[in-house]
Amino acid sequence: MEVGQHSKYFCEFCGKYAVKREVVGIWGCKDRGKVEAGGAYALNAASAATVRSTIRRLREQTES
Repeated sequence: MEVGQHSKYFCEFCGKYAVKREVVGIWGCKDRGKVEAGGAYALNAASAATVRSTIRRLREQTES
């Protein structure tokens, strides 16, 4: 757990490994200054994948 929260993660905005944990659940890109919410100890929590897929499915239903 401790190794994961101190490592750098991939930034989807700038394409670099520059995202680090600032506080619990808040992750910031050191290169661009973008801030995003994520898991407490890792950028992408397991439940976040479920939420993203549900949102994508609902968005596709409303578009068609």
